[in-house]
Amino acid sequence: MNKKVAVSFEDTIVKVVYASSHKGRTVVQKTMVFKDEEFDSFLKTTKLPDLTVICHFKKFYSDTMTAPPAKTVYLKKIVESEIKKRFPDLKDFSYFFSIISEKTSGEKGPREIFFFAVDNTELTEIIERFNKFGKSVKYIYPDILTLSSLIKSSAEHSGKTVLPMFISGTDRTLFLVRNGQLCFIRVTSSAVHDLTDLDVDNMNMTVSYCRQKLRLNPEFLILLNATWGARFCR
Repeated sequence: MNKKVAVSFEDTIVKVVYASSHKGRTVVQKTMVFKDEEFDSFLKTTKLPDLTVICHFKKFYSDTMTAPPAKTVYLKKIVESEIKKRFPDLKDFSYFFSIISEKTSGEKGPREIFFFAVDNTELTEIIERFNKFGKSVKYIYPDILTLSSLIKSSAEHSGKTVLPMFISGTDRTLFLVRNGQLCFIRVTSSAVHDLTDLDVDNMNMTVSYCRQKLRLNPEFLILLNATWGARFCR
């Protein structure tokens, strides 16, 4: 049985989840919640295996691009080169990408790619917080990627085009998921945590952008971490 621990940084709190996996099944064994200022004391006194860390990155770089058909090893180089070209101030970074318009066998033409990059300085700050207590970080994921994976695993939304709005403090992150793949991210801000009419306007404008520019029509709008709970509408 493989034991795992995940740490999620969410606004001013830190959530810790102990889980085990066996034969493709994951079971949550224990959950804990700390204030951010309490978390170092927990790290200092607790033995932990290699950790998976989930973060809300305040600054990131994302966009879509096209790339010719290529093996993954070459595609990585193409995407990395394009990130450097579009964001020349981003010198040392980590990234992931997904293919959002894969061709069927025998089809020719470019693939559409979505990429997400962060400055390694921010990653280093996260890792060093664990390193000073002798804890090893195995994986770091942006919260948007984990949320898109949850949508992909949903029987109701898998294979659909979905536009969630994730609320973190006064940040609102709108992200488009198509067939389980991230396609687009837009961040807006608000003066308050609660939903406002401005948030509704931003969602409507984002839907229009997706339809007009991306030629994708969201079938579901989802509110995540909203004060009054999540609501699904079609």
